[in-house]
Amino acid sequence: MPSSPVLAERAYQRLREAIVHGELRPNQRLVEAELCELIGIGRTPVRTALHMLEDQSLIVKQRTSWTVREFNVSDIQDVYEARMAMEGFAARLAATRASDEELARIVAILDEHERLEELPPEQQVTLNEAFHTAISAASGNEHLIRLMERNRRFAFDHTAARLYTPEDYRIGHQGHREIAAALMRRDAESTEALVREHYRIALEALATQVGGLARA
Repeated sequence: MPSSPVLAERAYQRLREAIVHGELRPNQRLVEAELCELIGIGRTPVRTALHMLEDQSLIVKQRTSWTVREFNVSDIQDVYEARMAMEGFAARLAATRASDEELARIVAILDEHERLEELPPEQQVTLNEAFHTAISAASGNEHLIRLMERNRRFAFDHTAARLYTPEDYRIGHQGHREIAAALMRRDAESTEALVREHYRIALEALATQVGGLARA
């Protein structure tokens, strides 16, 4: 039988996926008994998982209960400003440290994304994450990679992706292509600047979508 830490990690991963993909909605109250039934795990690992999710800023404690955190435009701006700094610097490192194989992997992900341009929003988000994850992995800085992983996946990415226009996706794909080209040139300064600009544009589009959701 799996140990308690293993069960807690399993519960954490399952609940995180449920939050990120909208199965558990913003401001939804989390009932321990229902979560245990959802995951098929006892209360102790579920409670541990809830504390882990709180540490990740995905849920909030309200007296004796938990609710899924709702991110407002200010919260999203904070997240994206952190992404600009961390992902931009990671890309700078990748431009000088990446192996030829790692660069080929980044380009292959980009080619796959463009080949499947008409993918549903959820898969668009998945391929976008794969592209940026491959760049951060090529930075060779394990501590920075862990910080970026914590900052990378939030429910608002998936929610807004369903509202992006074809033009939003076109701009995003073009940004990826320019980033990949700078990486292939081993141009660290340009790579960092392009990643920062890419996230600035993404923040503007995302803030617009979230503002639309708030007014709906």
